[in-house]
Amino acid sequence: QIAGVVSMAVSGVDIASEGLEMISARVEGHVKEKGVEAVSTGRGGKAVKDGYREMVDKVIRELGKRDEGLDFSVVDTLVNLSVVLSTSKIRELRKVAVMTAAQVSISLLYVAAEKHAVRESVLKQMEDGGSKEGKKASAQSMKAFQAQADGCGRILQEILSFSDSIFTSVFSNRFRDVDSEIRSTVVGSLGAWMGLYPSRFLSMTYLKYLGWALSDKDGVVRYAAVNAVRGVYGREENALQLEDFTTRFADRMEELMEDKEDYVAVVGTELVTVLVQKGVLGSARGRNVFNLLSDPSERLRVAAAELAAGMVKNIGKDAVEARGEEVVAEICSTSGTVGATGAGGRQGKKAKTAKNAKGSKSNSKTNATFSSHEYEITGVLTTLRSLAEARGQPNEPLPEQIVHFVISSLSEKLESLSDWALMVDWLKREVPAALFGTGGDGQRADQNASAMRDLATTFLCAVKAAVILPTSRAQQTKERKKLQMMAKQNVTLLLQSELEPLINKFQSDPTVAATLVRTVPLMMVDLYSLKKQDAIFNKLMETIRDVMFRHADHECVRACSSALFFCTDTGKVNTRDIARAVFSKAQEQALEDLQSAVELARRLGAGGDGNVGSVGSVGSVDS
Repeated sequence: QIAGVVSMAVSGVDIASEGLEMISARVEGHVKEKGVEAVSTGRGGKAVKDGYREMVDKVIRELGKRDEGLDFSVVDTLVNLSVVLSTSKIRELRKVAVMTAAQVSISLLYVAAEKHAVRESVLKQMEDGGSKEGKKASAQSMKAFQAQADGCGRILQEILSFSDSIFTSVFSNRFRDVDSEIRSTVVGSLGAWMGLYPSRFLSMTYLKYLGWALSDKDGVVRYAAVNAVRGVYGREENALQLEDFTTRFADRMEELMEDKEDYVAVVGTELVTVLVQKGVLGSARGRNVFNLLSDPSERLRVAAAELAAGMVKNIGKDAVEARGEEVVAEICSTSGTVGATGAGGRQGKKAKTAKNAKGSKSNSKTNATFSSHEYEITGVLTTLRSLAEARGQPNEPLPEQIVHFVISSLSEKLESLSDWALMVDWLKREVPAALFGTGGDGQRADQNASAMRDLATTFLCAVKAAVILPTSRAQQTKERKKLQMMAKQNVTLLLQSELEPLINKFQSDPTVAATLVRTVPLMMVDLYSLKKQDAIFNKLMETIRDVMFRHADHECVRACSSALFFCTDTGKVNTRDIARAVFSKAQEQALEDLQSAVELARRLGAGGDGNVGSVGSVGSVDS
């Protein structure tokens, strides 16, 4: 009826005589005769709402294209109906009223944007004298131009008047409705207004509603508000008009990164990322993002990684400068192949000269130089230390699961996490101990150990991120599988001659040793069959066996036995034979130790004191 297609009066007598079903069928047939098809044939509430909004949008836009101008009587009918129903005590009627008002206003503003563009084009032609192809327009043409510009201007004013009416009579009242769907519709509509007509609506009169909605009690409304705010900040030309809003609501926007609803925290983190990257918020505003890197929610970790990756390097620089020139000079003076990736992952040849690469920076007081990758790795390790402190365990290594969350989130953003040669070099030279070891002798020893464990776990997790395919089959593309195989080959070539000395170096620390041993199942053991590396492989297997019997730590024993067993069934015949021989000796030694422990327990139990529990203090029994 609004579109002028169908007008049919139905009386009470008609209903009594024909029945509702027959009347409905008659109306439907009449509509089809006029060539009007149903907007939506889908079933269910969402389909009905989407179809209704689409219908209203089409009606308004089609009316806006008419040569005689927009028929505001139709708009007036819809707006008045929305205003009346928006005050109803019936919640569903209020929902329909707000949904109608929202769609009418947004569709009107689309028409307004088109009319504004036409008006500007006409006015420009009039300024140029109405010339076209070098010919001046006649007085009659100029008069027609003026009439067209005036007509567009009147339509613009009418549309803005309707928008003001909808805001005053519907939105400002329903913004505090008890129903969260109604509130989110209001908020989303205001965001759309600002995007369509910023010169009119991008002011604190309207913006404050978005700011207030950021603290709404319902996550759906907060989500709508964050998306609206993101849209507003997305346009560079809006920056000046948003300064007051930024000052007033910056704290709240930062707090949204830790919203109790994951879906809100994700978009909140994305919002802060955009604002920091644009320079609207200072980088200090996003420091809490590092706590999110260890969150169980993968979506939130991915969102946080975008912001965190941009801050890691500066955090690393601050940590390096805090240690002073002497420590930095000592680290750089012992540097071997720092920054060179070699076979260390995705970078390949591109990063072989990272020591002198762009991004290197000299310490202000010395000639010592840290590469861009070194600063980033320092930043990652500093972040892990901060997370440990937040857990109340500043001198303890973080659980591997948390490190895995952090590294897997950042691995696609930081090239340095593919610079495995750099991490191996730092492990050999114990660089983290020099960077993070402070305090007295006892405390320093704990900090040194924690720093080295963090680096070892970072290395392991970085390798895992590259060589283990994602569980989702959709992500297991040909290209991804090819990169995974290349990464396996690269890490094997890097560790062939380096892994055994590293494990041997840290064999007194069961945590670091076990972490390094866990890289073995990630390697291509077949490559040890090339270039006559049997002796190197045999030495690696024996070192792993020795570490296994040196410690009573269950995780260390499990890592070593798993690595040995993996090699007995993987690779070429010669490497499998070597691994099986070492594994067999380990079994024999374990059996002998177990028999000795049983005999010791029997003798202690027969001693008469009855304190068999004292056996627990004997190292061989634990082993």
